[in-house]
Amino acid sequence: MLYIKLDESMNLVITKNEPIYRGDHMNQKITYLIPIMVGDIDMLTATVYLSFVRADGTADIALLVREEEPYNERYYQYHLPVTTTLSRFPGEICTFLQIFSGPPRHPIIAKSGECMLRVMDSKNMDEYITDRNLRMVYEMQRYMEDKVEKVEATLTERIDKTDEAVAAKADNIVFDPEDSTIQLVSTVEVKDEEGNPTGEYEKMNCSAVYQDEIVDYNPITGECQFVTEFSACEQRNNGETDKIVGYYAWFRLKSGFTKELYMSKNEVLNHAKKYSQSYRYDLNDNKNSSKWSTDFDAMALKTVIKLLLSKWGILSIEMQKAIQDDQKTFDEDGNESYGDNEPDLDDEPDPFATPALEDNQGAAETPAEEEEPEDVDIEDM
Repeated sequence: MLYIKLDESMNLVITKNEPIYRGDHMNQKITYLIPIMVGDIDMLTATVYLSFVRADGTADIALLVREEEPYNERYYQYHLPVTTTLSRFPGEICTFLQIFSGPPRHPIIAKSGECMLRVMDSKNMDEYITDRNLRMVYEMQRYMEDKVEKVEATLTERIDKTDEAVAAKADNIVFDPEDSTIQLVSTVEVKDEEGNPTGEYEKMNCSAVYQDEIVDYNPITGECQFVTEFSACEQRNNGETDKIVGYYAWFRLKSGFTKELYMSKNEVLNHAKKYSQSYRYDLNDNKNSSKWSTDFDAMALKTVIKLLLSKWGILSIEMQKAIQDDQKTFDEDGNESYGDNEPDLDDEPDPFATPALEDNQGAAETPAEEEEPEDVDIEDM
């Protein structure tokens, strides 16, 4: 900072010197120290101008701005405005102060002696970036802002469409968050491959199972036994979700065929660890970013009903595709992938499939063609 003091003899004295370079912001470079009283002029009501002649020979003036806080008990401090052109050109600059006070028609004027300042030549932004370059930067900035707005609008539109697709993807399965059940609604009919309504389902339900509601579970046969008197069970009514021990899904067809699936909480937990990459990250990093972490019960119910229907249920073509595409994502080119993990694979072999022969056993024998029956004339018999 450069300090210039107006002394009692009205001379400008540089008390602290610092180089001035071309392009410097002078409002942060020079501070003028002017006595509280200059002769008979009270500087609290006076106006101070800096008159100067730039190195290019151009004369100019700048209105000095008084700071609210005085420099000390004897001096006010002033600085140049931001718009001053004092450092535009390198070279010697002649400066002096003019102080005006009183009525405009008959002001009291005080003038200081001259003070020579020198502006040093330096590399500044004007020499590196021209106005044309700055306009190009501005155009590029606006172009990028417009592109960002369009991308955000496109993403918002795609997110809305995705939400609608997810809401409709479950076909005619509806999850009720109030009682944590999933039911098959009648607003969408289950159809066969030819598009004809099957009307196969009579009833369907799924639910979390509390500790005081289950009597026995056989993981080998898949059979489970519940209590017969649920009025004595209190854990569900008391909302003791920490007492949930498993999840159950069940359906009955109009033909009388019934199928159920019970999975213990540990079985569902192992399923989530195996098939949800984001849940594994949460467990490793102690975070809550996946749906398995934030809404475990809902994801568990979804898993149980999905496994039950995909293996034993009668599904429409649309519903089969919905289960197959569950958690599938698409990029801008329409390529599909499973962002969280690969879909569940049925590792159980098909009992009705013909086992393939090993390569070293050679190709399978071609069955002999049946001989066509010989035409017989009944008159010859």
